[in-house]
Amino acid sequence: MAADERVVIAGVGMTKFGKFHDRGLKSLAGEAVNDALKDASLEPSDVQLAVVGNAVAGLITGQECIRGQVVLREAGIGGIPIFNVENACASASSAFHLAWSQVAAGRVDVALALGVEKLTHPDKAVSFQAFSSAVDVELMMQLMESLKSAPRPEAAGGEKSGGGGGGGKSMFMDIYAAIIRGHMSQYGTTQETIAKVAVKNHHHGALNPRAQYQEEVTVEEVLASREVAYPLTLLMCSPIGDGAAAALIVSPEYAKRKGDRGAQGRGICDRLGQPPPTPVTSSPSREPRSSPTRWRGWAPTTSTSPRSTTRLPRQRSSPTRTSASAPGARAAASWRKG
Repeated sequence: MAADERVVIAGVGMTKFGKFHDRGLKSLAGEAVNDALKDASLEPSDVQLAVVGNAVAGLITGQECIRGQVVLREAGIGGIPIFNVENACASASSAFHLAWSQVAAGRVDVALALGVEKLTHPDKAVSFQAFSSAVDVELMMQLMESLKSAPRPEAAGGEKSGGGGGGGKSMFMDIYAAIIRGHMSQYGTTQETIAKVAVKNHHHGALNPRAQYQEEVTVEEVLASREVAYPLTLLMCSPIGDGAAAALIVSPEYAKRKGDRGAQGRGICDRLGQPPPTPVTSSPSREPRSSPTRWRGWAPTTSTSPRSTTRLPRQRSSPTRTSASAPGARAAASWRKG
């Protein structure tokens, strides 16, 4: 196979997301992988390389070193190169990117990308502590002091929104809240505006049978829900949950031999690792920046890179390429056949 950025997404699989106290990594991964194989009409023996993304299994379950090998063995996949990827919330999309790169480079014809996470634990403090490991631990104290010094807007009343996690929440809620307060200070964004974003996201979840929560909510319900870290309320925040998603990426030549056009793509552009913005403690004097990627590394970004992911609808004639951005830990599941 000649090196070519184009690949074919032959099959995908995804579990429902939720709190599954009776299921482990093997069960979740096995369901996603088996569904992807079935969707692609492939067998476990057809997979030539696998990349498995997981962020916190070592901290939640104690499974280290060979997470991918362990979960894929239960799915009947072994004796091939299996790479384990740990990259925070981008672990699954990083796995997809690496699997794509191997197929696009002509190294293999069939690669599996899998993202699987088991975040729930009988002791919720264990889950929150795992999240706390996803910051620069050498700057932990400096970060916590910075968050504590970022005051809550006077218009909201009440005390400062202290940082550092604790109190039944992840410290990232304090980090994100500080970023939003900075946005509110600079751009005049209101808490009601943020609530409307949550309403939109819950609406999307209500349409997705695999979403963890599938209920519509109103702006009033979002604002009335328990405050987590101002301006964030409970219904604005992501829940802790378990789930897995898998995608089978094949070369165009292999897909042609199998008679499957699938959905085609050109990889994923990762944008993690940017320094976090300093929480705003007063109204900035500078003019607002127009860049859509101002908070890169802490919020979804857009990309016009030629290597940005593309998705082609499934059709018999020559497909029309459309551009799409797919950051996030569950990105592998977004590659659906049209």
